[in-house]
Amino acid sequence: MKLPAVALLVLSVCAAAETGAETGFLNREIRIGSATERYVVYVPRSWRPETARLWPVLLYLHSYGESGDDGQAPIANALATAISLHPDRFPFVVVFPQNPWKHTWLETERADAALAMLDSASREFAGDKARTYLAGFSMGGFGAWYLASRYPGRFAAIAALSGGVRASWTPPDSQAPEAYDRVARALAKTPVWISHGDADGTVSVDEARALYEALERAGGRVRYTEYQEVGHTPMPTLMRADFPSWLLEHRLGTALPALAERERVPLLPPAAASDTAGLAAYVGRYEYRMSAGGGPYWLQVARDGDQLVVQGADWSSAAVLRPLGNETFRCEWEELLEITFERGADGAVGALRFRDERHEERYTRVP
Repeated sequence: MKLPAVALLVLSVCAAAETGAETGFLNREIRIGSATERYVVYVPRSWRPETARLWPVLLYLHSYGESGDDGQAPIANALATAISLHPDRFPFVVVFPQNPWKHTWLETERADAALAMLDSASREFAGDKARTYLAGFSMGGFGAWYLASRYPGRFAAIAALSGGVRASWTPPDSQAPEAYDRVARALAKTPVWISHGDADGTVSVDEARALYEALERAGGRVRYTEYQEVGHTPMPTLMRADFPSWLLEHRLGTALPALAERERVPLLPPAAASDTAGLAAYVGRYEYRMSAGGGPYWLQVARDGDQLVVQGADWSSAAVLRPLGNETFRCEWEELLEITFERGADGAVGALRFRDERHEERYTRVP
């Protein structure tokens, strides 16, 4: 589920109208070799061009699915969604470069292109070199490890979300087991936050665990968060209020002692006991129509033995609904979702509310 790009555009236009300064999600272009590349810079609403204030800067490397050349895909979800929902948490200038298809952040030319966009945005929007940070998800998480270890001392702190160092598509010099220790030695003086879901089927959680252990051996400053029963997503960390504040705790030139912190986080409480005999009350087809006329979108709830499953129109497979109580269920399909059923005056189930970390939709049961 993605926040529409038009919503991000509205944020930018409204901010400029109210403050007189160009803020929000701004389109930019840069010349890389013989090509012109598009990227986006997020500028906080409180930014002003006439002040002498320097601003923290965050470079965000997207996953492979946001590759392309339109400049817009990297702001369709993930960090851009967290910023749009909680702009007060992100007093950063944020740079969103975009990789062309069939390329990765582990190519020297692409890493240098991201740095060129970072440098350009920092010059334009008064970036603070001592408070410049790096984060990346999935392929971007691999890129964060690569870029930070290639330029140690460039970033005040980094966050690697569902990333790693070794994979079938990474360069040969990263394939050996000692690659973890090599990266850790390069980043021993850089604070790192690693986060990963232990049910990630795209990038193994073993990558995160190995890098945490390597940084601990190297005497680094590392925080490791492992989310239980969570797949391949950056949102559990990006939506945390302490994520941006953790970045801002660090600046270049400040010596910090070695520290290794490790936490396992359950995102939701244990599933509640369910009345299996009453599950039939929820079975049926539910539809949702957008106010602008889009849709209908549908969800099909079915019984599978002693549990419920739900299937969406564009879902590759059905997902199990795990009861949480009060007619609310946890649904684990690509992202972590909640579904709450609603009953009418007659006591029959007539609708459901479908929620994730970003929005809520109400689906009406079809007779």
